[in-house]
Amino acid sequence: MTGIADIVAEEWRQFQQVNNEGGRASCQDNFPEFRRQRESQFKAWPEELRESYYQDLTEAAKEGRSLLTEKYAYMMRETAPERFAAMEHLLPPIDAEKRGLVEEIVAAHLEWAEAFAAEFPLYAATGRPLRAAAAFPGETAIETYARGELSTYSPRTLRLYADYIRRCREQGVNLTREIRDNIARSLGLTGSAEAEEILARFDGSGYVGIVPHHVIPRYCEGMFPASYGRVIDFMHVFDEDMEIIGDAIEWLPVTEAKLADAE
Repeated sequence: MTGIADIVAEEWRQFQQVNNEGGRASCQDNFPEFRRQRESQFKAWPEELRESYYQDLTEAAKEGRSLLTEKYAYMMRETAPERFAAMEHLLPPIDAEKRGLVEEIVAAHLEWAEAFAAEFPLYAATGRPLRAAAAFPGETAIETYARGELSTYSPRTLRLYADYIRRCREQGVNLTREIRDNIARSLGLTGSAEAEEILARFDGSGYVGIVPHHVIPRYCEGMFPASYGRVIDFMHVFDEDMEIIGDAIEWLPVTEAKLADAE
């Protein structure tokens, strides 16, 4: 059985063969981040899909090819069409069946990525832009990257991947969420929800809960309505603070305390 580490190691070896026009890219010297991103993707795949893709990598290596080089070359169809046209004859051709499978898988990932961004906008924004039209010069959109990578897969691997995509859709699984959860866990977090909460602290969009002075400002989540989301930071406010942050405070009504009627 092929392990995820074996796939990542072979990808990394082939990644070192990519010759960037502007010189060696910084990401080619950052194995820890490369491993985090790739492991997070492969952990979301079933074993048969991982085995098939590893076979693609090893077969290409035997032929003296680098699937990672070909991936970035295929991306140029969208990022640098004139240069791509000049090198297209050097790449394996893509027939109608393969192109159809690629587009089916890309469409699913875009749909999942949109849903993920709606639920976790801050965490989603730490990744690639969704569509090529929204990418700045030098950026590679999710759709461009996915289409380029999938174009290097064999028809066998693409059929397995498309079958898996259909099962995920039938079961209501968002594969983008699965992969981004894996990335968050690799950073020591519980998943995408915690990543979003932490980013909200720095974005200024989250809430800080003000608690009474007799309450220790820790683990006070239950004191605040669910409509404010999960409040995870707490503080005390003193008179001197009111001049600085008083206008930004939203005070919540307090239930009046009453003595119980004596029987």
